[in-house]
Amino acid sequence: MEGTYEPTFAYVPGLFVAGTSKTAIAPIIARFRGDEKDSLRATEGFKTSAPTYRKPGLFFYANAPEFFTKLDAAARLRGAPMDLDFFAWLKLVTNPKALKTVAGCVQFRDGGSSLVIGTRFDPAQKSPLLDAFSGPAVKIDALHHARKPASFAATMNLPEKDRAAAVLGLLDALVKGSGELGRLPSDVVKDLDAKYKMSVSDALLSKIRTVTVIVPTKQELAKGAKPIPMFVVHAEDATAATELEAFIPKLVAEIAGDKDAAQPSTETTGDVKILSLAGTGLPWKAAVHYARKDSVLVWGLDRKLVAAATAPDAANSVAGNNKEAPLPSGGLALVGTLNIGDLVASFETKPVAGGPVRPVEPLRLPPGGGNVAVHEALQKDVEKARVAFQTSLSELPPALLTAQRTGDELRFELFQPKVQNGGLAPLVSAGMDWFDKLMSMRDPNQMNSGYYPPGRFPR
Repeated sequence: MEGTYEPTFAYVPGLFVAGTSKTAIAPIIARFRGDEKDSLRATEGFKTSAPTYRKPGLFFYANAPEFFTKLDAAARLRGAPMDLDFFAWLKLVTNPKALKTVAGCVQFRDGGSSLVIGTRFDPAQKSPLLDAFSGPAVKIDALHHARKPASFAATMNLPEKDRAAAVLGLLDALVKGSGELGRLPSDVVKDLDAKYKMSVSDALLSKIRTVTVIVPTKQELAKGAKPIPMFVVHAEDATAATELEAFIPKLVAEIAGDKDAAQPSTETTGDVKILSLAGTGLPWKAAVHYARKDSVLVWGLDRKLVAAATAPDAANSVAGNNKEAPLPSGGLALVGTLNIGDLVASFETKPVAGGPVRPVEPLRLPPGGGNVAVHEALQKDVEKARVAFQTSLSELPPALLTAQRTGDELRFELFQPKVQNGGLAPLVSAGMDWFDKLMSMRDPNQMNSGYYPPGRFPR
């Protein structure tokens, strides 16, 4: 008798299938043989996507509306929402009614590895993500304001039509996707409109042409402060940048819950005039520093980094000397760099030297069994190996992130250089050492026990 959700496998010439039951696998084999007509590859979305993304490597495709419906149905059967924050975030940012298909490919090329994801949208539906990426092609020069080292830096041009609405729509979706409760950016703007008897969208947001977001690898912050990104804003002209600069105290006061805007203090760093506002009442618990040079306005929490970002420096920027990751041809809606190691570390929970990491959970020892001293020594070996793996991951060169929009399709690519020809050897070696250390803490006869039973713990 076949049980429920048993690992089930099948092979026919040209196809190997793994699933949870005969019922799940049988239709796949039938479709592969051409015995059924409801194959996914017969759909219009697949026919459109396959010629572009079905290349050597790992090809993937999803009918987005049906995929989200299946996820929701599975959640209802479980009696709880799916524990997949990414999909919840994706639905909020794209609008599941607007997103039609997702397709892509993972492959090795040009000495590195490439992940390409293409999304197609229904033009009859509004999508915060698609609306935000409707601006003119961006130039790499805007990234020259982002200094090395940076965990993440990206620049994009804002839409020329309905600019403020597109920006606020995307920001609202991002905040909702983060799961944090409170006012949305559009709510803050409405409150500012009422308070100062003006239209913030028309007077200020509509005059921002380009935005660069920077996550520095390290910032000098006060104890207890929460690091947040830096922002480099290119306004339409110097007059617009001056108006934005004058409005920052009012914006900070609104976020902090203060009745009146404070007068910023002034300090000169190098030849740059830095304005600062105290962080009292702000969610990140740190002072805000900002500076303007011509039509460029920089906002952040580290005074020195803010001063440096006011002027472009191609040689010392994240985009400088990045010959291993050439830019794709055609106009780009977004261009940036990403440190994969820092991204992985951001999902950890305990901050230590070198970045946030997750501690190893202590293994459970049976009452009166095992040598605690040896156990603790093994724990330290595991932690040391994990830190070495994290370090190797962080030492990978920055990946190139780009986005292109063509009509109703938005295409993203993440290219990690120096992966082939032994580029991953240090990372693989460190990963295997970490895995070996983890396995050394477990009894080979009771791999799922979580501890050594009495008499088997090494002494």
